[in-house]
Amino acid sequence: MGRQSPRGGQLVYIEEDSVKKLQALGAAIKTLGDRKELTKQLNKDIRKAADPMLQDMKQAARDLHFESQGGRSGTSRTKRTSTKNVKTGNIRKGKGLRDALAQGIRVQIDKSKNSAGIRIRMASKDADVNRLGSVLNRKGEIRHPLFGNMDNWYLTKAPGSQNWFYGTAQKHLPATRKAIERTLDEWSAKVAAEVKKSA
Repeated sequence: MGRQSPRGGQLVYIEEDSVKKLQALGAAIKTLGDRKELTKQLNKDIRKAADPMLQDMKQAARDLHFESQGGRSGTSRTKRTSTKNVKTGNIRKGKGLRDALAQGIRVQIDKSKNSAGIRIRMASKDADVNRLGSVLNRKGEIRHPLFGNMDNWYLTKAPGSQNWFYGTAQKHLPATRKAIERTLDEWSAKVAAEVKKSA
């Protein structure tokens, strides 16, 4: 099994050999003249290899089902995050938690010496979205205040949501690792040929 970490809402899912190949590729590409374009294409191919896992995890976020546990009133997150255009008067509808979670799930590629890896993360710009997603993954429920009132907190359960993030990812691990390994092997051969040509 590759390294796996629940911290920060992320899953590290490539083996140590692949981590080393990724680091070596990053270093080799830096020696080539068209390194920016090569890096861009390498990252694109890695994301393509990870895309089935990514899309299934986004769908898992969209499929979350919430059940308020009584006593709650007030606006939904969608309404609270809606904004009105001052000039036109049009209302731009905000995102509900499910959509915000799905949109924030993304692939992170890191080729650095100490933290190299390929991770799928809960990486919404809204830190609260990431926090709620992580809590749902651990507990299957969230406690939250009524908007604007920190004195009143409410419990919302999400049946079947426990382990929604990691459980969904685990189903894809073997196939995703193989797809990424193939991609890295192909790129290793390609870059080695480019380095030899430029020598």
